[in-house]
Amino acid sequence: MVRRKFLLIFVPSREKLISYRQVFISHKIRAAFAGYAYSQIKRVETHRK
Repeated sequence: MVRRKFLLIFVPSREKLISYRQVFISHKIRAAFAGYAYSQIKRVETHRK
């Protein structure tokens, strides 16, 4: 979990996702979502190069 004070950029959509944290009940779902998010970040980083 990233604490709000460590975030460099405020994004309203991120805040909305953080507010729904309790919706992600199972660890498996949380891990799958984190894996998807990580893969999307890597995809964007690769595209920018």
